[in-house]
This record gives sequence, structure tokens and C-alpha cells, in this order.
Amino acid sequence: SEYEALDALGKARVPGTVRVRTPFAEVPNTGGELFYFALEQPTGATLADRLADPGWPAEARLETMVGLCRLLAKIHEMTIPERPQGTLVHRRLHPDAIFLGATPGGFVLTGFDVARATAETAYPGAPPFPLTAYDAPELGEGLSRASTRSDVYSVGILVHQVFAGELPFGEQPRSRADDGEPSPLPPLRPEHVPFGDAGELTALLDMMTAADPDDRPETLSEVLALLDAMQPAPMV
Repeated sequence: SEYEALDALGKARVPGTVRVRTPFAEVPNTGGELFYFALEQPTGATLADRLADPGWPAEARLETMVGLCRLLAKIHEMTIPERPQGTLVHRRLHPDAIFLGATPGGFVLTGFDVARATAETAYPGAPPFPLTAYDAPELGEGLSRASTRSDVYSVGILVHQVFAGELPFGEQPRSRADDGEPSPLPPLRPEHVPFGDAGELTALLDMMTAADPDDRPETLSEVLALLDAMQPAPMV
């Protein structure tokens, strides 16, 4: 549940995630039928705001995406004490859930309302999940199908949008071509990636957004290693 995820992140002091201000408590005079908790309200620009700025430097875009990968890698390495066999996954990454700070690597991640430990599901028997443009295809079969690879898919879509300036498949979930295969990811152009090789980054995003979760990198730590390898060596 959202509270379990945020409570675990707070206790583990994971930076960059929204904090619980008022712990889970019973609403007075409801006979134990209603409960609530309150979250801090992040301020400042969101990733959606930055995406609307054509002057946002490519280097700052890269640093922001690398920082997001590092944060999610830490989250994926965590477990919720009440569900020790599970890995914590976000399941609903999108630009409005990412508040950016004064520096490119500093931000607050929100939107944990459908976060879960992978060994459990908070929505047993729930109907198919209505997908957004950022959601991995397997989530259409239900939230219980989520894994760290589902978040990897969402980050791949975000990275493409951050550098290309638009979503790869528009505002709708990824469709399939007439032959039943998923629509191919539009390649990034050299002007999208002034710091490196557009073909290499497109190949990485192809892996991250593969329709079959088994074809994606399992962790964002793997993605970080590949991103680091693409960055040009500093000038001496």
C-alpha cells in the first residue's frame, strides 16, 4: 500500500521521496472504520514543467535522468518490513510525480499510491489496469504483474520523452502493428543527444521498453552502468 511504501522509505531515510507528515491513524468518532495519513506537499517545478521548457540543457536532462535511475535503484533494493520477500516497485511513474529541486539531481518522487512489494499485491482480483503512455504493457493484465522491470520500462519512456521532446507513442499506451508486434520505438536523432551517440541511447531504450519484461534489464543499476559507458570522457 502507499502508506507501507512511504513509511518504509522514511524509516530507511531514502532521500528524494515524499515524506509522511501525519502517520496512519484512526479518524476520531468513526468506530474504527476510517483511517488517514498526511503527506508533505512538494513545491517547485515538476518534470512536466521542465519538459515544456525548450531551453532546458541536454546535460541537465541527462543528469536528471541519471539521478532518477539512482533513486529508483535504491528503492528497488529496499524491502518493506511487513513483506520481506518483496521488492518495492513504484508502478506509476510519470512527469507530474517527479518534483525537481534547485539542482538537476535533486528532486522529490511522489505518486506512490499504487506502489507495492512484488511478493504481495494490495489489489487481489482487481480488474485490468487502465494503462497510460508510461505504463509497461504487463500492467494491463493487473497490478500484480508489476516488477522492477515495469519501472525500467516507464523510465525508458521518460528518458525518450526527455531527449526527444515528445512521447514515443503519443499520449496513448503503446499499440501493436498489423502483424501483432509492438510498435517500434522511434529512434533518437543526433541533435537529441549532443553529449553522446544517439544510436547507442536508442538501443538502450529499445531494451528498456521491450514488450516482454524478460527482455528488459532487470535493474536500473544495469541501466546506470550502460548510461555511464555512453557518456564521453571528460576533457583533460
